[in-house]
Amino acid sequence: MTSSWCVTPSQSQELHSVLQMLVRGLAEQPDIALTRIWLIGPGDICRSCPMLSVCPNQTRCLHLVASAGNPLIEAGSGDGAREDWTRINGHFQRIPLNPPFKLGHIATTDAPIHIRIQEGGEQLWLSRPDWVKAQKIRNFAGQPLIFKGEVLGMLAVFSRTELSEREFGWLRAFADQAAVAISTVQITEQVTALNTSAVAMAERWRAVFEKSAIGVALTDVNSRFLIVNRAYERLLGYTEEELRKLSFFDITPEEFRESNRRLVTELWAGNREQYELEKPYRRKDGGLVWVRLHASIVQGTASVPRFAMALCEDITERKQAEESLRKSEERWRTLLEINNAIITTLGQKELLHAICEAVKRVVPFGRVALLLLDPASDVLRITALEGPFQGDNFAVGDEVGQNSVSRWVLDHRRPALRRDLETEAQYPTERLLLAEGIRSLCALPLIVREEPSGVLFVGSPTKGQYSESDVSFLQEVANQIALAIGNMQSYEEIGSLITKVARTADHLRTLLEINNAIITNLSQEALLRSIAEALRRVVPFDRAALTLYLPDKKVFRFVAIQGGFVSDYFKPGLEISPQESSVGWVFHHQRPILRRDLEKEQQYSNERRLAQEGMRSHCVVPLIVHGNSIGTLNVASSKQNQYSDAAAEFLQEVANQVALAVENMKSYEEIATLKARLEKENIYLQEEICSEHNLEEIVGNSPALREVLRAVAQVAPTDSTALIQGETGTGKELIARAIHNLSPRKGRAFVRVNCAAIPLGLLESELFGHEKGAFTGAISQRVGRFELAHKGTLFLDEIGDIPLELQPKLLRVLQEQEFERLGSNRIQRVDVRLVAATNAGLAQMVAEKRFRADLYYRLNIFPIDVPPLRDRRDDIPLLVRHFVDKYARRMGKAIDSIPNETMEALRRYAWPGNIRELQNLMERAVLLSSGPSLRVPLTEILLSIDLNATPGANILEQAEREQILRALRKSNWVVGGPNGAAARLGLKRTSLAYKMQRLGISRSSE
Repeated sequence: MTSSWCVTPSQSQELHSVLQMLVRGLAEQPDIALTRIWLIGPGDICRSCPMLSVCPNQTRCLHLVASAGNPLIEAGSGDGAREDWTRINGHFQRIPLNPPFKLGHIATTDAPIHIRIQEGGEQLWLSRPDWVKAQKIRNFAGQPLIFKGEVLGMLAVFSRTELSEREFGWLRAFADQAAVAISTVQITEQVTALNTSAVAMAERWRAVFEKSAIGVALTDVNSRFLIVNRAYERLLGYTEEELRKLSFFDITPEEFRESNRRLVTELWAGNREQYELEKPYRRKDGGLVWVRLHASIVQGTASVPRFAMALCEDITERKQAEESLRKSEERWRTLLEINNAIITTLGQKELLHAICEAVKRVVPFGRVALLLLDPASDVLRITALEGPFQGDNFAVGDEVGQNSVSRWVLDHRRPALRRDLETEAQYPTERLLLAEGIRSLCALPLIVREEPSGVLFVGSPTKGQYSESDVSFLQEVANQIALAIGNMQSYEEIGSLITKVARTADHLRTLLEINNAIITNLSQEALLRSIAEALRRVVPFDRAALTLYLPDKKVFRFVAIQGGFVSDYFKPGLEISPQESSVGWVFHHQRPILRRDLEKEQQYSNERRLAQEGMRSHCVVPLIVHGNSIGTLNVASSKQNQYSDAAAEFLQEVANQVALAVENMKSYEEIATLKARLEKENIYLQEEICSEHNLEEIVGNSPALREVLRAVAQVAPTDSTALIQGETGTGKELIARAIHNLSPRKGRAFVRVNCAAIPLGLLESELFGHEKGAFTGAISQRVGRFELAHKGTLFLDEIGDIPLELQPKLLRVLQEQEFERLGSNRIQRVDVRLVAATNAGLAQMVAEKRFRADLYYRLNIFPIDVPPLRDRRDDIPLLVRHFVDKYARRMGKAIDSIPNETMEALRRYAWPGNIRELQNLMERAVLLSSGPSLRVPLTEILLSIDLNATPGANILEQAEREQILRALRKSNWVVGGPNGAAARLGLKRTSLAYKMQRLGISRSSE
């Protein structure tokens, strides 16, 4: 009869524990090879079973829930000997309820099976005959587990000896009791059922009880011990007689007693059927043993009172393993923190502090020291100290001698452990540590690239603080520190490489500047001056000289000398013989001469003269063109060992460029011409102005312009904000560029933004940038002008047109040098110098609430007022000449003269459009001029004055009248013809007649 009710493998853990203890008890018999219990499981488990296809009843099958045995493992045995069949998750976890599976047959027919296995005989029903043979199985017994007529599962026993009928009957009884235990899920019913079994069953149970590896104890209602098995005695170190004098709570540590007492009270009161927990017991020798305790009440009889039964499994090793694992995890976590510290910390002191913070949770210490080896001197030195225990005997920077434990560790590459310095101290340094309160220490080597680089020292005021396990952990820490030290050394090497690359970049930059100087300087003296300015950054000198060989005189001439050391002897024009100087040797051998100490190495007369004047280092390199020497480049310094071989090589590269430049100068000297003397005078004046202010783009020499340039020179070297104010066309952007070019930021970007030319909706994105998707149309990230101007200058033209809602963000950038892009909350930090310009009255806008006062005050730190062109009339001729030359070159024309009448008219004009208007007019005039004389369309200027009725009309009208009268007088009042007044004024005859009529000019009126 089969059951419609079944116990699933997902039943409570208590049932599985009980069944496992049962099969373990049976497996204690040495002749038992394997004991297993299967239970019938439901269909929801069967759905995932791989044997579903061979199972006729696809709603139930046998599921393995308990397994134990004594497997034989012999060398050379078959596969069956090596397989572990005692695991629950091993072979035959599920068995269908149908033939040819004998176990399924037992469960479906309710009939037990007892089979004797014949050696060498064919056993068709065996699924794994190799395992049966390897394990020497002789007998198989299968008993169904039946309770109240229902089959719950089956019990299978594989024995290496013949089972007698009595023993087979005992298995039947054992299976019945197991079924009772399964159905009630109470171990107490198992004990009761076994006590009511036959005498043979009782004896068998007693054998299981005595031989079980699980400790079993019975206690009375007062928790005093009644009976214990031998496993329980071994567990606690007491005999049964000694335990009968104690109670359950006497062997329970105090901190667990109260919680255990509550559980026992509830158990005896019937409030719980059983309980299971993990707890420690105090052994007789004082040690602790951890057990997993399963406790329940066994109901008594008329003659036997009820008692409590405790099943105790020793889990001390597991607890110790868990504690060891916890410590291991903590140590690995500490190593990970140390690794993170190594990644983020580059300083040795900071690194040791971070490591100590991580280590002290795992390994206590009173002092930690990091000692590093100087490979050059083979000296071990204290680099960093940490910890509460500090003394006077050891300090950062101290050297550690050869006779020390740290040196021993370094030399032997092995850690040293001292558990008690009072008895184990071997070196003087250890006795000093003992005097400072250190009782135990551990010193570990730092190995970098298989070479010792230092020592990690850990000390404690507690005797016996460190164990071998601590040494192993600290060695792991030391290995990480060694790795960090190696990384630091690599970082220093990288820094050195970066310095070398920077030096190379400086050399290349200097060569580029020298090349530019060669291109722009056509005189030898100017060339050497420019070269000296560029060269000084890379090759320091107190005197530099350029000599050229004069073949006709067979001497060397000093053509240029630069430097702070003035000599009465070495002057431009000095000529010396090749035999008397080192330059002759360099010239003939085409190789440099390097003197690191002139006092000791001088050989020539010029070197002796240099030494007398205080020079201590000297380097001479040849100037070579197309394989021929033409002269030398010389540098000297008042410091010894100033020049290296690398410096000489670099000077030779410079000399190669200088040689080409000198050769080219000979050709440039033949190109001088006397063209346009008046132009030369104007150009000379402009060059003087530009040379004085270093502002090549700004033309003029009027007092008003000079005042502006002085302000530019005053504010340029600072990072202060400048506000340039002036009318449209006065050259505010040129002033802003001049501020940038004269500032320390001249090597960085000058970024210009015309605030009036950008739509208001896009101005914020233009200035500050935006992220992808910040607004409709933002399909990609954009960098703003502030970021582009980082480390440079940002010029905001027409700043008065910035909307009010954007002004707070601009103010924040000016004050804090930080902002966020549109669509981002990430702060962008910049270093930008701001120059602003406007033609509007910002103060008036502030009063009208159209401009923020705080932004105005921030911008108005250094105001510069650019005068209109009408206030700098003396600059008009220079500007006219400048623009005429510019556009004449562009159009390929030669304009040599500008009529005085035209220049006077231009000077008297009010120029409401300022320089921009003048520039545009000059471009038109050059375009209209067909000869060498500039033809300016003055009629358009005068006509525009009439049409617009400008405030300066009377002045201009008077100027125009005087100009026409002057031309008429010179032409004897002849209007037309090649020598007439119209030709002199660059006008048509009819145009001049119209002007004379308008201005009331006639010969009779004069």
